[in-house]
Amino acid sequence: MVLSISNAQGTNLWTNAHNVGLLTQVVTLVTWISSAFISVYFHDRIWEQNYVHQSLFTLDHILGDMVGLFVIQSAHLAYDLYKTSPVGVGVIHFQFILNNVFHLAFILLLVNSFFVAAELVLLLNLVNLRILYFRHPVCRLLIRTATMSGPLAWTIVAMYWNGSMMVPDPISTACRVASQISTWGIFACGVIFAFAHQDCIITYSLSLLSGALGVAQLRNQLVPFQWVSSFTVTTTLYVITVVLIIQRWKLRMMELRSSFDKESDKVLEADKAETYNYEA
Repeated sequence: MVLSISNAQGTNLWTNAHNVGLLTQVVTLVTWISSAFISVYFHDRIWEQNYVHQSLFTLDHILGDMVGLFVIQSAHLAYDLYKTSPVGVGVIHFQFILNNVFHLAFILLLVNSFFVAAELVLLLNLVNLRILYFRHPVCRLLIRTATMSGPLAWTIVAMYWNGSMMVPDPISTACRVASQISTWGIFACGVIFAFAHQDCIITYSLSLLSGALGVAQLRNQLVPFQWVSSFTVTTTLYVITVVLIIQRWKLRMMELRSSFDKESDKVLEADKAETYNYEA
């Protein structure tokens, strides 16, 4: 009787977890589709705002586009829907849903020139993504790229980008100083994530986005040689990314070699034991 009640309770718990997980997967998919659709629908308007409100933090529309991130996120969602049981859905999904909602709100505010409100939304999403990042230091590369490192890198740069559009005089002395500080702030973020967390994804993403900044600065020439700092940051972060990838590859090779050596030792010991038994 007690065993029957225990089994029934276990079944109910599993069913509830399955239902909650399934609902979370559906909400994740709906919010991501909405976020991606709005970004694509207002694509031209977003970059029109970028060039109408030219500043020292205007981005190149090709390098700064989020299409690549959406492609990676779609791969993550496809893997999640087909390979992950709803019961196994975790906290990552809830905060990824928040990221989708915040991004959707940011785009709608940006295209309607509500830059102050958009900056507040970006700040909230930055807090959300940082919490998500530090709560899950170890996870699959696809999950980290799609839900943490990629969105976090873009949000960091977007805060500077959107903030620069709020300024009435973008080439004033104060704005020039702020632009330089922001550019090297991107570099500082990349270095911190590279050496503290060995995260080559966020380092590469920041390198690419600072390159988008440098290309736009070189084209616009609002301030001569402003682009030098951006390209310096881009090059340095890219080199750091390559170094991190090489180190990770070497570490992986050492782990595989160690595993192979252990298996070889086991086989040799088994052969010796078999030979000893045969001789005995």
